[in-house]
Amino acid sequence: RQPPRDSSVDPALAAALAILLQPFVETIAEQLRKKDGGASASADAVRQAYVAAYSSPTVEALIGRLHQYLPDVQGELVRQAYALGVIAHSGQFRQSGEPYIDHPVAVATILLELRLDAESVAAALLHDVVEDTGVSLEVIKQFFGDSVAHLVDGVTKLSGLE
Repeated sequence: RQPPRDSSVDPALAAALAILLQPFVETIAEQLRKKDGGASASADAVRQAYVAAYSSPTVEALIGRLHQYLPDVQGELVRQAYALGVIAHSGQFRQSGEPYIDHPVAVATILLELRLDAESVAAALLHDVVEDTGVSLEVIKQFFGDSVAHLVDGVTKLSGLE
């Protein structure tokens, strides 16, 4: 299913929002309801969190760093990966108490310091999504392409060796 076409909506944003029609959005909301012990988390709340993350200061900073050495690269892939990472890891915390998304952002920041491409940065933001959430590798492939899916799958397999 595709979101309704509205000529006033930016085509890049419309494509990005198509991911919110996937069944995993309800799975994430269900996981949050189980953690909260209540019905406060809805699929609509998950969708709103995606939209908020889509243009958050954190993702703007990541894209800004990417543009320092790849000025012509569209930041859309990184933007969408960050927003998906935020909603997929909603309600998850590290042992330190920090939100789980801080870890993928830290990995992405290291890759930006190493001047890697947008696909690698997107994969860093998504590297635990398949393993730890209701988002499948097929969803990653569908919305982020073969290259990002291959990188995410490789990291998932590596973590299975531990």
